[in-house]
Amino acid sequence: MITGDVTQIDLAKNQPSGLTHVMHILPGVNNVSFTRFSAKDVVRHPVVQSIIRAYEKDEHEHRA
Repeated sequence: MITGDVTQIDLAKNQPSGLTHVMHILPGVNNVSFTRFSAKDVVRHPVVQSIIRAYEKDEHEHRA
């Protein structure tokens, strides 16, 4: 089991992340799966959900 949060990578921009690397090479490998959480999965303070939604919106806008 590997756990991580790609929104919290503290590496320099030019330094590759092992987490994002495995997310590109392991899909489709037998017995490997990925679970992603969104703001709906947060059961903390509502402000945390708002912050996560803001990051998700920003990420979506920069991919478009």
